[in-house]
Amino acid sequence: MSYYEYKATDSLGNKFQDVVEAGEPQEALKTLRNKGLQVNSMRLLKEKGFSLLGWRKKITADDLMLFNRHLSSIVNTNLPIVPGLKVLSKDIKKDSLKLVIEKIRQDIERGCSLKEAFSKHPQVFSEFYVNMIEAGEKSGNLSGILQTLSSYSQAMAGLKKKFEEALIYPIFVTLFAVIIVLLVMVRVVPGVGSIFKEMGVKPPYLTSVLINFSENLKVNLTLLIGIILGLVILGKIIVSGMRKSEKGKLFLDSLLLKLPLFGALFRNVALAQFCRGFGTLLNGGVPILQTLDLLKGASTNQVIARAVHEMKRHIREGGAISEILRTNTIFPETLIWITTVGEKRGNLDETFLDLAEYYDSEVDKAVGLINRFIEPVIIIILGVIVGCVLSLVFVPIYQVITQLGVPGYIGR
Repeated sequence: MSYYEYKATDSLGNKFQDVVEAGEPQEALKTLRNKGLQVNSMRLLKEKGFSLLGWRKKITADDLMLFNRHLSSIVNTNLPIVPGLKVLSKDIKKDSLKLVIEKIRQDIERGCSLKEAFSKHPQVFSEFYVNMIEAGEKSGNLSGILQTLSSYSQAMAGLKKKFEEALIYPIFVTLFAVIIVLLVMVRVVPGVGSIFKEMGVKPPYLTSVLINFSENLKVNLTLLIGIILGLVILGKIIVSGMRKSEKGKLFLDSLLLKLPLFGALFRNVALAQFCRGFGTLLNGGVPILQTLDLLKGASTNQVIARAVHEMKRHIREGGAISEILRTNTIFPETLIWITTVGEKRGNLDETFLDLAEYYDSEVDKAVGLINRFIEPVIIIILGVIVGCVLSLVFVPIYQVITQLGVPGYIGR
């Protein structure tokens, strides 16, 4: 079955905008006409579309943040959830999210609970999200939970954006430097070689090696690019294969945490996610053991996931959270000490949310450090490479011209 969004007018001139479920467009039109509606426009809702940038329409953290805010307002004003979702669907621009909202609305109309309706869309609403919705339903504080989820989505979207920016900038600068060097090697250096041939002068040894290398590079540039792309694809396949096993994920995530310069960024991102997830779930009234189960599944870093698994076993045996944190080196002393204080005061939810804000700021510092370090290093390396190339090709030419006294080149 497909879903069609339509705009129609009834016999009294009232305008309607809604979604109808049907197998074919003709069936949808027939259904609407049987209701006495004159259809003005109708279109198929698509789960994904195509643009010049590739497949899009994926539901993002920003989409969920807006959805949570709108739904929280509906619940907070005591509007019935079904008509509220119907109104909300009209304001949503993205077809994929509009479809999900429509399916949720229909499930609730059939008697499903919010948790049951949301859990049918795991590709959009994680187990973490669904359990928060359940906690809100049981506690009668669904509006507050939705506001919390909205803040959580916003924070996680911001964290993801910072992380991507930290990786994209060095990659962009490095690619730019590589392109500059390649242009010099395949456009400038071969031209210099032809100058030496025209002058009938044999270039110095190092200059000759450089010219031969650039000529070979120019001839085999397409092959070289193909090899590099092949290695990138092969590396991606290997990494994807390793991430399918728990041991492989643990090895890769442990390696990322040990990387110079970038290791601090990966660590702070993982800690910010852990603390925000922990604080959000506890604040939503989710029991501690269930919280740890959800955290393990939601963790993007396997080192954290393993630590959470050990934490659950330790707590079940009557231990404290701070005690198990001390056994894992990924958790800093500051985090352990503040967690200990939070346990004693009985406000772990607030403690972890405060720690999440702290590690968000640490991510900002790590991103700033990477950007400040990478740019001058790349510029220096690029300057050295280009400087060496130019000195190897233009200094010998100048010396030859000076020795031969070629008119037109000097003395003007």
